[in-house]
Amino acid sequence: MGIVYIPVGIVEFLVYAPMLGNGGSYLTFLTGNVTNLKIPCAMNARDIAKTEVGTAENEIISTLSVASSSIVTMLVIFAGVLLLVPLTPVLENPVLTPAFDTVVPALFGALGLNNFKMKHEDCSYSATFHDPSLCVCSGSHFPDKHPADPCRWNGASDRIYFMEKRQALIRRSIMNGKANERELLYGEKLGKMIRCETISNAFQQDLSKFYRFHEVLEKLFPNIHKVCEKHEFNGSLLFKWKGKGQGEPILFMSHQDVVEASGEWKHEPFSGEIADGAVWGRGTVDTKGSLFCFLQAVEELIAKDYVPACDVYLASSCTEEIGGEGAPLTVKWLQDNGVHLKFLMDEGGMIKEEPMKGVKGRFAMVGCLEKGYGDIRFTAKGNGGHASVPQKQTPLTRLAAFMMDIENHNPFTSKMNPTVAEMFRRMAPYTEGALGKVMKYERQLEPLLEKLLPKVNPLGAAMITTTLNFTMAKGSDGLNVIPQEASVTGNMRFIHHQGVEESLALVSKIAEKYGIETEPILIHQPCPVVDYKGKPFRLIEHVVKKMYPGVIVAPYAMTGGTDARFYTPVCENSIRFAPLEINEQQYQSIHGIDENISISALPPAVDFYKRIVRHMEGWKE
Repeated sequence: MGIVYIPVGIVEFLVYAPMLGNGGSYLTFLTGNVTNLKIPCAMNARDIAKTEVGTAENEIISTLSVASSSIVTMLVIFAGVLLLVPLTPVLENPVLTPAFDTVVPALFGALGLNNFKMKHEDCSYSATFHDPSLCVCSGSHFPDKHPADPCRWNGASDRIYFMEKRQALIRRSIMNGKANERELLYGEKLGKMIRCETISNAFQQDLSKFYRFHEVLEKLFPNIHKVCEKHEFNGSLLFKWKGKGQGEPILFMSHQDVVEASGEWKHEPFSGEIADGAVWGRGTVDTKGSLFCFLQAVEELIAKDYVPACDVYLASSCTEEIGGEGAPLTVKWLQDNGVHLKFLMDEGGMIKEEPMKGVKGRFAMVGCLEKGYGDIRFTAKGNGGHASVPQKQTPLTRLAAFMMDIENHNPFTSKMNPTVAEMFRRMAPYTEGALGKVMKYERQLEPLLEKLLPKVNPLGAAMITTTLNFTMAKGSDGLNVIPQEASVTGNMRFIHHQGVEESLALVSKIAEKYGIETEPILIHQPCPVVDYKGKPFRLIEHVVKKMYPGVIVAPYAMTGGTDARFYTPVCENSIRFAPLEINEQQYQSIHGIDENISISALPPAVDFYKRIVRHMEGWKE
């Protein structure tokens, strides 16, 4: 440790001694709290007295200010020691506890305000990046200079204000070898998007939060709002960037709504804070991160007066998380206006190291296949009665037997499909153990792989078969009542080779054995499969290899659902891929706690979308 502290001590003395003089330097280093207390006091005193460094007046003023600071500090400590015991019950009062989050920073921050104050015309955000929309001084604190930030939290504007101040103050330390200006610019713009709380609610959707979010987007991406044709569908957005008319248009999409953020977070879920080289908050990965990237890409291209070869659409639903009307309304507009898309890019796969257990290497997982979706209700009926009189074959016991039958005797057939087979072939050289050897000879060992997957890799198994998982149950309303009717709800994901009708028929047949009725609640058919040999996929693969050296591109089957499924009437090639590189923790944070995205992942993703747009110039069918 001496290797660090000795040079620091020497440097501090050489820097501070000329400013403080002999007396001030002696007292400063004798009493401590140099950078956070003594130096700010001395600097403020010097500025008030208007003395010059190196003069006798400056030394006197510095010595007096440091001495006064030291005396006040000792008096405060002495008083604190004497009053600690009698004041402890008061200080621990829950009413006063929140105050200590701001009082101490305010007291000490005031000492350095004169040295660290920021004006709009010299704000570290705007001065560094020439972007007034990112000025940390924005908001109601400076109503004469700045408009109020529409995304400030209700009842917590001061908290957000000081957080933004802090972010600006630590900028220089972040930039010293940890991040460049572009990464920080992008991180801060994304942070502004994250600070807009846009949780969607299936029961009572509040559109006002999304309209406030739109106001932020207008400030962050003025070129898009100036040049592109804008359409809004109950909070969902569609921009049309008119091209030169060369071929069918393309579309980029990511949703603006997010899920709730419960649990204990390292950084507050709607803070948009930049820390540890990442932007933190709900939506950074799912999916405001990719939304920011393609909006920023188009914003920068427009700034250079670039006109795309074909029309480019930018879509963002506010109901993706609840399966709402956002995407269907957008698709209806496209249909009504005769728009047929060459291809689209939605959320889905990303760039990740070890995408499956046992697979080593960095992979860009490009979703080419999306399974169908079904919510199914299974209902059993009986006579009911009082729980004191035992009965056999009650609605609940029959449902339990049915569910165990499904779990123990999977009725669905596992069958390798071309998408997953190609994924395994590309992963085989990077896969350890017996699974890697089987993958290598997938064609010859396909039956073995189909049986092996469920045992060693549940995710891989879900890509080649229909699945059914039970999610909700309902019985009687009384603790001592045998229900006359009970039900469970199951969520099904339909694979293409069996489809909706065959899969439902298999489940219904088993349910009938137990006297159970099967009722589909919501059904979505499997989406058209994107050919990994086709030009849209090969374009994505080409750009990934250019932007991310060493990354292996693999098609894969999505077991979850996306808004892309609604676009089937206007697009046969729906690519589910967001060009953001994430780690395992970031992947696990989706719909979980501590969601974040590395700021270093943002610039290459922005450039990725730019390259896709530019490649339309040379597109030939």
